[in-house]
Amino acid sequence: MIVAAIGIVINFTSALLFKKREKDDLNIKAAYWHLMADALVSLG
Repeated sequence: MIVAAIGIVINFTSALLFKKREKDDLNIKAAYWHLMADALVSLG
């Protein structure tokens, strides 16, 4: 559970950093959604 909690924090924080830079770049959008999915999987 500790490792999952760390994964949630790191993935969510990284996703927020990508969200700030997201404009029309498809690669950044994909990285954002990938990190959000990882955070949700860790939460599950």
